[in-house]
Amino acid sequence: MIPWYVFAARIEHKGDDTDIRDWRLGHYEGELSIQPDENFSQETAQKCIEHAKRLGLTFSAIDFVVDNKGVYWFLENNPNGQWAFVEQETGQQIGKAIAELLTSPR
Repeated sequence: MIPWYVFAARIEHKGDDTDIRDWRLGHYEGELSIQPDENFSQETAQKCIEHAKRLGLTFSAIDFVVDNKGVYWFLENNPNGQWAFVEQETGQQIGKAIAELLTSPR
């Protein structure tokens, strides 16, 4: 059986208090904060897994934005999403999970 893992991380621009929501501005300015997202619910994680399964994917990087009330809004599904920079900053074992995925019997 294929293992399923969810690694949630929050990427924020640490710049001024403007309403700019695009974290890439922080990447450009060198003011990023990347942390494990402790508020990501098990319910949302399960929905992400179900979404990937319905699409026939065994890996997916799913992007959300979080509004001022803490509501998560789905943006997109990246079947080839980048993850190494998140692992580097958070210490989450994403690469190990992908290796396990690739070596699991189908």
